[in-house]
Amino acid sequence: NNILQKLKIFSTGPYLIGFPNLLQKHNWDIIHTSPFPLNINRQVSNAISNLQKKTKLIISPFLHTQIEDYGNPELQSVILTADIMHFVSQAEKEFAEKTFRVQCEKVVLPLFLDLSKMKEKEQFKTQIQEFKTKYKLHDRKIILFVGNKGVLKGATHLLEAVNNLFEKDSSI
Repeated sequence: NNILQKLKIFSTGPYLIGFPNLLQKHNWDIIHTSPFPLNINRQVSNAISNLQKKTKLIISPFLHTQIEDYGNPELQSVILTADIMHFVSQAEKEFAEKTFRVQCEKVVLPLFLDLSKMKEKEQFKTQIQEFKTKYKLHDRKIILFVGNKGVLKGATHLLEAVNNLFEKDSSI
């Protein structure tokens, strides 16, 4: 099982070839990462640990309890090398403290979603109609997805679901 956990982190690639040399050359004060791909973070952590003058490592884990990769013990070994953990909510911080026994400095800083600038769907009716006219989608529903195109954010599940619906009813 331990070997499978290690293989899982290597499968994410890409790899930071030459990063330790780059890190020594530039002598940065701080490096900030998020946890995935996990192998990149492990490479960053290892490169920092080999420096004479240590660069501070800030990790924003963006913990999702329902994603099994967050339970990978290899992730804990990387997280424990952080000097500062940046969490986007108090709940995320509490989960990390409980799950990973985080000992470093912890900062809760939301991702600055400004609710005062958000609009209701009705305020977009004109733009929606212009879009539907331009792409000849008058009698069709539009599915919007915001996020990266990877498995972790569900984009592939969304594409599979839309394809399944289309196979059942091509008018969708």
